[in-house]
Amino acid sequence: MTGFGELTTPIDRASKLLFKAYADVLLRLAFPGQAVRLVSIEENVELNLPTRPVDMVMIIASGEAAEEEEKGLHVEYYAQYKTDIPQKLFIYSGELTDKLQMQVATVAIYSERRSREQRPPAEYVVQVGNLIVNRFTYPDVWLMDYEGQIRSGELAPLAPFLLEIVPRPTAETVQTAKALVLAEPEVERRGLLLSLVALLAGRYFDKATIRQMFRQEVSMIRTNTFIDDWLEEAEQRGLQQGEQKGIETGLQKGELLAHRRLLLHLLEHRFGALPAPLASRLEALTVEQLNRLVDLALDATSLHEFTQALEAMTET
Repeated sequence: MTGFGELTTPIDRASKLLFKAYADVLLRLAFPGQAVRLVSIEENVELNLPTRPVDMVMIIASGEAAEEEEKGLHVEYYAQYKTDIPQKLFIYSGELTDKLQMQVATVAIYSERRSREQRPPAEYVVQVGNLIVNRFTYPDVWLMDYEGQIRSGELAPLAPFLLEIVPRPTAETVQTAKALVLAEPEVERRGLLLSLVALLAGRYFDKATIRQMFRQEVSMIRTNTFIDDWLEEAEQRGLQQGEQKGIETGLQKGELLAHRRLLLHLLEHRFGALPAPLASRLEALTVEQLNRLVDLALDATSLHEFTQALEAMTET
């Protein structure tokens, strides 16, 4: 598991959007007591590595106004610690420093519940015999340390992760997270946070329970939390026909419908009402094409950029 990519796809996407939307919260956790402001966010920075692009690099600034200095901040979120993480962060840091031509700070964030005594050092060390030759260190943020501040509302945007950092999440945990999220005044952010609560709840509760928990908030949820439900409904329609052909057709239509709805929700969430010709074009695409377009919709900076990418993809 590496970075945001370690999670299932919808959780990956919702988490990435959360940390992008609440960059100010990240900066408070990474640099406590420091006056740091966000300048910009660079996403999916391509590195010349046989691994993957990093998900998000912030350009930050600190210091007095007259002598303010900009630096890169590479943020990686992990649900669980893996032994290869320090080495990967070391590699990413060097490559990003060269790519951006500026100093780059690296921060690792974990939602895994692990006591301080069990946490590994946040460093990559090269040792020859008993001599430490090189040491690369970085701040690591363990969200469980902030449970009290999350519950109090001070760090309310991190409320979805309560389901990850409590020992055994219950229905009450979900309700607490929902209550904190519903206090978010911005509609788009509230929908994003609710999506992540629902997705993480899916790790601990069955679909029927989740549907009941979020029956009043379904319209605000913007990710494919309930795609499996669409597929199951499609399968049931096929089974009722009593023919294998009906089952296969129902599944295919249900899967297409679910992916198309997800993409339309995401595009409207980011860019507002869509032109009718664009919505019509999406109806002719395959599940594989729609899934690829979800990533494009997340990364595009404008609807025009997304449309250009769509045209390039469908021409090939």
